[in-house]
Amino acid sequence: MVDFSLAALAPQASPNPLPLQQKLLRGSPVEIANLASSFANAAGDADYARVLSTRATSLAKGGYVVDNQGVEPGEARQTQQLLGNSKTAMRAIAATLNGISNDLQTGVINANKAIVAVRGELPAIARAYNAAVARLRAVPGISQAEFDIERARLERQFQQQAVRRIGDAGTAVRAAVTTYETRLAGAQRTLSTLGYAPPSGLNTANSNPLNVPVPPAGTNPKTVAAWWLGLDKATQDHLIGHQYRTIGNLNGVSAVARDQANRIALEEGSHSSDPRVRANAISIQDALDKRTAQFEKQGVPVQLLAYERDAFPHDAKFAIAIGNVDTANNVSVLVPGLNTTNASASSLSGHAAAIYNATHNLDPTQSTATIAWFGYDPPNNERSPAGNYDVQKEDISRAAGGALARDVAGIRATNAAVSGQDPHITAIGHSYGSNVVSRAAHDHHLQANDLVLVGSVGAGDGINSVEDYPDQYDGHVYSGAETDDGIRHNGRVLNGHGGDPNSPDFGARVFDAESENTGADAHSNYFDSNSHNTLRNIGSIASGHGVAIPVRDPDAFRPVNPLPTGPDIPRIRPR
Repeated sequence: MVDFSLAALAPQASPNPLPLQQKLLRGSPVEIANLASSFANAAGDADYARVLSTRATSLAKGGYVVDNQGVEPGEARQTQQLLGNSKTAMRAIAATLNGISNDLQTGVINANKAIVAVRGELPAIARAYNAAVARLRAVPGISQAEFDIERARLERQFQQQAVRRIGDAGTAVRAAVTTYETRLAGAQRTLSTLGYAPPSGLNTANSNPLNVPVPPAGTNPKTVAAWWLGLDKATQDHLIGHQYRTIGNLNGVSAVARDQANRIALEEGSHSSDPRVRANAISIQDALDKRTAQFEKQGVPVQLLAYERDAFPHDAKFAIAIGNVDTANNVSVLVPGLNTTNASASSLSGHAAAIYNATHNLDPTQSTATIAWFGYDPPNNERSPAGNYDVQKEDISRAAGGALARDVAGIRATNAAVSGQDPHITAIGHSYGSNVVSRAAHDHHLQANDLVLVGSVGAGDGINSVEDYPDQYDGHVYSGAETDDGIRHNGRVLNGHGGDPNSPDFGARVFDAESENTGADAHSNYFDSNSHNTLRNIGSIASGHGVAIPVRDPDAFRPVNPLPTGPDIPRIRPR
């Protein structure tokens, strides 16, 4: 068996990319950024002290006395000047250190992209070699000696091809190292002129995995991704095993690692003495088991991308992915609506599975991942003591929009860092979830390529047309609704949710979402087996072919009966 692995062939390549990559991985962008933050904080303290010194100078001029001794104005002015200089220097040091951190992060990402790319090419070269050998074996009348000679020639030919590609990757990694080292040398000269010498171990990898610093929540996911990929496997495994609650929910950590960490936390939750935690964990585990059974024969992984047992008063946060989020060309995120709870995990992940299949079937040449995202506490349609419905409020969707934007930024960062690509991401919001997606796009520049609003309660207060979104979504806002969906024409009852995405004035690309469902089912079952039009059109959008969808005339909905005049909103079943 001929070994075409990177580890086997890299030593033959010139340059060998692996030791060059290790030069970058010995550094820690997070540690350098933390040091920069310390200097920035110290600069703030110095600035405050300078303000106090200025006040002291003013008091000295007025003859202020401390312990029967006057304050010397000259000394106060000197102190003021020294503090001002110190503040300026510390801010310059902080800026320089941040520059080093960013340069190192860029170097690590570029090096990883080159190595991931060539690692992905080697299996294709191996398959081409095996196919060539199979053709050789099928040549009529070829002797064993002739076969052995020609096979050896083919082995050399394909191995040399693989080594050349590894060498090309090595050249790219060397360029990343050289660029970083050049920038680092200039930054060190700047630091020297400012009177600061960084600690000698600043760019040395932490050899003690028990003390490895973990970036805090909210750290730029690109920084986290560079940090995570820079750790050796032993350190990664240690963190997964000992800090699983943190690693499992840290945007920027690979989806594969987060899945491993979250399954540890989920197992712990399923044996919790708290009946709420235990019941929620069992519901989420049941959803994972069903999706795994559904996809294991296809070799499609199921990942638990998020699990926070105490995220909400009654429910845990969770995100279940069908497909590998780290490497998929197309990633879609499904955001559910009102009445969804942890008890809905199986049906919500089933909807994600239906979207996965539709997306994959529309373009099987590209890899796909679809995420069932329960990252907020959805409203219900119960009346509050004040007589209002939770679904009428937008404080929930405003907060959820920020959470969605952060998680999608993490998905994009890890996919880019692991696979070296820029994935196509589609955010799909159903019912109240469409309001969450819309708010994330409007308020937080959600890092999605396409927005899909299904059975929408409204785009959100202050969002009355596609013109209200950032320019990045021009031509990429899609909407669909079933004629009999009561939510579609409940706007005058629910009110306060901005424009109707299905109306002509809104300007979205409205697609056909008609199905065999009627009544309450028309709102709740957009992703079931009867919703062929919805799934086909969402699959086209999520696979990057939304422009090919026929745009529906927003006025072409079937006539509907007038809404009931009773005081209550028609009850919507959980999704």
